[in-house]
Amino acid sequence: MKSAAIVALLATGCSFIGVRGAPPPCTDNFVLPIIDSVVASGGIVASAALVASDNPDSDVRVGHVLGGFAALAALPYVVSALYGLTKVSDCRAANRADANERRDVALEQKRVDALARETRRSTLARKLTDAAIGPPIDPPPASQSTPPVVRDPEVARKRARALFMTAAGAARTGECEAARERDPQVLALDADFHAKVFLADVGIKRCLAPAVTPSIDPTPAAPPPVAPVAP
Repeated sequence: MKSAAIVALLATGCSFIGVRGAPPPCTDNFVLPIIDSVVASGGIVASAALVASDNPDSDVRVGHVLGGFAALAALPYVVSALYGLTKVSDCRAANRADANERRDVALEQKRVDALARETRRSTLARKLTDAAIGPPIDPPPASQSTPPVVRDPEVARKRARALFMTAAGAARTGECEAARERDPQVLALDADFHAKVFLADVGIKRCLAPAVTPSIDPTPAAPPPVAPVAP
């Protein structure tokens, strides 16, 4: 078994056997491609030296023959080195992309958690204020619940995303009223973001779901038929 592995290694190169490409987990070091490069370089140098050392006056060019064999022996290692360098580079790029994605998810989670904590604090402060001074006499004007028309789509998307983050944090803490208040605001700012992102959030979807009440048929049941009495 070991002899077969050694023969396969000598015939194909190290990278073909030991380098694993993306996606992770994959090979992210250049050790095996470097070994292939060194062996290939040695074979090419040996081939050139054998050809150069051949006697031009001899009828049999032994150096040319041996140099050709040395070049053929080095060829798999050249291909293996190129293969290994490509796969390791792809692996490192995939690892960087995966690390960036995990970092972005962690940052997004931190922002949502921070908004949830801020929502809890603001809700508690509002309850304490209402308990101290009582409920407001007049309802807030409609202009406070409906955002102004934004002409720039990028600005509208940023405002819609900010409202979504606040609504998602409130929905996580059970403050469905705050999530319902931001539903028409996000819709007015960016209908596409509202449909694809806002309504897709699990907490917001739960807060916006209508309460299911049993249906009652108001029509009274018809009386049973009365059989005619014979005279």
